[in-house]
Amino acid sequence: MRQRLCAEIAASSEELPFAGGLIQVRSDSADWEGAAERVLHGFTLSMLVSSRQYTAVSDWINEHHLGARLVYYRVPDRPSRTGPDPVVTDRSLYTKLEIKDSPFYAWLDRELMHRASYECVEEMDEFRRAASAVTRTGQIKGARGRHEKDDVRRIDDRRYYVLGWNNQAKIDTLLDQAGRIHRQQRDLRSERQQIHTALTQVGTLKDTFAKLAEFASYTDIGWQSIVNQIAQLAEEKRLLEQGCDELRRVSAQLKVTARDIDAADTEKDLLTGAINRLERDWENAESSLGDVQQILNAPECGPARELFPLIDAHVGQRPLTTPADCDRAERGLAAELSALVDKRTERQDRVATRVVRRMGEFRQRYPLQTAEFDDSIQSASEYRVLRDRLVNDDLPRFESEFKTYLNTNYTARHRRLRCRAQ
Repeated sequence: MRQRLCAEIAASSEELPFAGGLIQVRSDSADWEGAAERVLHGFTLSMLVSSRQYTAVSDWINEHHLGARLVYYRVPDRPSRTGPDPVVTDRSLYTKLEIKDSPFYAWLDRELMHRASYECVEEMDEFRRAASAVTRTGQIKGARGRHEKDDVRRIDDRRYYVLGWNNQAKIDTLLDQAGRIHRQQRDLRSERQQIHTALTQVGTLKDTFAKLAEFASYTDIGWQSIVNQIAQLAEEKRLLEQGCDELRRVSAQLKVTARDIDAADTEKDLLTGAINRLERDWENAESSLGDVQQILNAPECGPARELFPLIDAHVGQRPLTTPADCDRAERGLAAELSALVDKRTERQDRVATRVVRRMGEFRQRYPLQTAEFDDSIQSASEYRVLRDRLVNDDLPRFESEFKTYLNTNYTARHRRLRCRAQ
């Protein structure tokens, strides 16, 4: 969100920092880092906006749906004292923090003096006696008897820490967690593979038992006797073929016929598959044609027909012979038009940014004439009205003539005064 905001108002991320990126716990007070995160977590997620950027930022945020919650503070150039400073001792949480040197240093220092004025206590007796205090475990005692301890997450879980301008410790924590998750995933994949192998073996054994259940007795699967009978019959057939030429001729013809039958069956299967595919393609084409015809006959398609020539121009030389060709052309054209829209949208955004910047320059040059104007695209009509009035009234020429007249009269009157003085 901040990157998009910075890009559209021509600002850098350093000009719009988050408070947490400018505050960190001192190295000699690292034991209190979790408690500091608990106390300042909400404030550290807030964005800081200088007075110079305040107008552009507030306008942008008001004109966009953010899709999330954003808190930002307007930081004045010179922070003013809003009340008496709280009492700060060497045991205050404020003394355990350091602030990054930046234009927001003074404002953050005063804010932390109020927000981090809690006394850091070690014992619960001290906690109960103190007006406002915080313990190492994150229990907070505030004004008017309010106590809070948010243990939704562990206080030492660095994945959710936001304080500090160096987030290497948080990165190391996330990398360690990613490594643990990766190892867990690897172990789970191995366990799943073992279970899958066991299930496959069980399924194979189940199929074998199912096949065995089809036979009523062992004689049904006594293949040795059947093999012996086949061999005996084959031998008798061989002897018969040797003793009869006509039988040999018939046998050879039977072999040829059997091969022809096998070839015809193979060709039949191929043709049947081709016919089935063509029928499916025909049915799909009929269905697609019906859907397309229904869309074209719909009343709301009338205005879209005016765009058909433009679409034809973009389609170009793409082949449109089959429905698959049309689908590919549709996907390619959609990607091409999306890229063109993105490119022109980006160009429009750049032009809008330059226009807004020029509006600001114009207002700085002519503050009286543009006192009620805004630096936004929505105010373009006001600038056009001003421009038309200048052109129609020829005000630049009158301004030049007035300046010449003023200089001439001033010179003449100055000479007359000098003559009178002499």
